[in-house]
Amino acid sequence: MTNGKGQHKPPPAVREDFGRSTLFVTIASVIVAVVATGAAFWSSWEAHKTRVNDERPLLVASPPDDPPPPAPFIKIRIKNFGKSSAKNIRVSCKSAIDAPDSPAIWDPKEADSPTDTFPYLQPEIWVLVDCPSSSAQATLNKATAVELGTIKYEDLEGAPYTTPFCLTFTVPYAKVDIHQCSTTRNLPELK
Repeated sequence: MTNGKGQHKPPPAVREDFGRSTLFVTIASVIVAVVATGAAFWSSWEAHKTRVNDERPLLVASPPDDPPPPAPFIKIRIKNFGKSSAKNIRVSCKSAIDAPDSPAIWDPKEADSPTDTFPYLQPEIWVLVDCPSSSAQATLNKATAVELGTIKYEDLEGAPYTTPFCLTFTVPYAKVDIHQCSTTRNLPELK
């Protein structure tokens, strides 16, 4: 600073306050930069997880368009609605008669012995799986039969997935009328 008579130096207290303020601004800038970098990494990780989930295979079980009477097998159509191939597919099914006092329940141990397996299923492709029907279904006059099970599979990188399924239909099979189950019946969650 000049006042016409030469250089004017600020008092030491002003210089010390200015140095301390600069230090605080620098520390705050470093903290903001670290937080912004962490937020950028977190955002990119979330975008990666979303992309992987969007690109995954998604196998779904449904009845065929024109299902035949289900004896000795119930035909289940497995279709890949995902955007990538599924591999190492294991379908486990169980047929049972639903009674009001004891509804058909899935036992997770039943998934250990698959009914059918196949190595790959490409997107938008479907296959028919023969699930054994209950021998009691042929002798009943009026009942509700249940076909339930799981489809276990992997994506091409080996990440595991599980799709549960449950279909109900009326016995005898004069007209095959198939519906999705309305309860979980101890089936695993969709993964």
